[in-house]
Amino acid sequence: MLGITRRGFGGSSRPEGGYDSQTRAADIVAVLDSLRIPRAVLVGHSLAGDELTRIAATYPQRVRALVYLDAYEYGDEFRRMQEEMPEVPQDAPPAPMTAADSASLQSFIAYRERLLGVTYPIGEVLIHARFAPDGRFTGMLPRKEREVRAGLAPADLSRVAAPALAIYVPIESVEQFFERYSSFDAQNQAAARHAFAIWSGWNSNARTRFRTLAQRPTVVLLRGAHHFVFLTHPELVEREIRAFLSRNPG
Repeated sequence: MLGITRRGFGGSSRPEGGYDSQTRAADIVAVLDSLRIPRAVLVGHSLAGDELTRIAATYPQRVRALVYLDAYEYGDEFRRMQEEMPEVPQDAPPAPMTAADSASLQSFIAYRERLLGVTYPIGEVLIHARFAPDGRFTGMLPRKEREVRAGLAPADLSRVAAPALAIYVPIESVEQFFERYSSFDAQNQAAARHAFAIWSGWNSNARTRFRTLAQRPTVVLLRGAHHFVFLTHPELVEREIRAFLSRNPG
């Protein structure tokens, strides 16, 4: 198993351009070429769904199977959904990091767990964060997430011929979508319900498109899980992937 860090993130180079969907897909194929891997099972989380779909549609001969971990097809509809989402002022971020939170690698990891609800592997943290010789956290490495989001583009799911597993984490209530919903005032609760309705409509449509357009789809819904499902439910995710691959040996 190999992990690929996309351009603009972690230890990869940060060129000014090349964050469009097609170039990011070509980057992954270039990695496969460098490792002499003719065909691969590609697994991606969240925004990586953009790259999975693009690779499968553009380089079908390089794909044995695809695994989407709460990852979708992104493009104009996704961008419109984000633009339509109302602001919910009371959905404020948690308290900022304190000196105690940044005192060491362990305290930083604990802070991030409180912030995100998941614990990243230490190796992942060390790729994206900076620490002083005495162990203090000094800042995150810059990342080109804005450029990647701007480069998201529609891809033709009907051209995805490889077996494709999508493990989705449906959020089925506004209380799940906004953890602090019960503390909002009436105006913010109304905005939160509107935001959730817009998001859930897009989310449902995206799952339907995958089911109906991909040529060999398998869908698993993990209710009550976390968006970072591979971190919060690793054994369950591994079991689903292994079962899927055993049915689609390629």
